[in-house]
Amino acid sequence: MKDYLTYFDCLITEYYRKLKYNYASEVKKHQKDFHVIKTTLEYKKPLLFDQLIDAGIRTSKIGNSSITFNIGLFECNKKALLTLGTIIQVYADQKLSLIHISEPTRPY
Repeated sequence: MKDYLTYFDCLITEYYRKLKYNYASEVKKHQKDFHVIKTTLEYKKPLLFDQLIDAGIRTSKIGNSSITFNIGLFECNKKALLTLGTIIQVYADQKLSLIHISEPTRPY
């Protein structure tokens, strides 16, 4: 499971990067961060060691203080699904008090 979640984490990082959202800078500047509160994985086929894969990510919900990501891992250059996953993050200060996701912070 560890490798799957590493891929998921990298996908979310690249998602923010594609949107030109400087995650590290925002955390440092505002002392607020996205925290994972729920992760689900549905294994469809084994992910082999050193296997090349394709991946997809989308936001399925942006709430007042949370974001839900849907993620898929696929065999490289094929449509064969390996794993489906969902990650829910909440936006909170460093003491884990929930914070409303303001317009400049919304990654869309």
